[in-house]
Amino acid sequence: MLLMLCVNDHRNGVFTGRCRSISLADPDHLTIESPWLDSALKCRLDYGVFGLGKSALWPHDGLQEWVGNWCWNAVVVEPETAAHVINFAVRRGYRPTVGAGHLWKLIEARKPVTAADLVAG
Repeated sequence: MLLMLCVNDHRNGVFTGRCRSISLADPDHLTIESPWLDSALKCRLDYGVFGLGKSALWPHDGLQEWVGNWCWNAVVVEPETAAHVINFAVRRGYRPTVGAGHLWKLIEARKPVTAADLVAG
């Protein structure tokens, strides 16, 4: 599953170390975004692992820069990892801006998103 992270400066495409938005494209679309214009979770992107916040780390199976446009990088993750990342960000205030109805409803109801929810299509 491709997990896209808005981590690059909109003016020049350089990595900022902050994750403004998180987006999944398949099988259902979901984008969550930091509600603060001047603040977002710290982000670490390394080969084999990525992190958000001060200490949360997850494995990935591939890293791609400038996905879609130069603001976005992406990691390939298992659905379970994608669910953990989404729930982590939501607990820290990230809110959906666009997405499949069933995922949006779970987040608005403050229920955790599961891997099964992400692959349900």
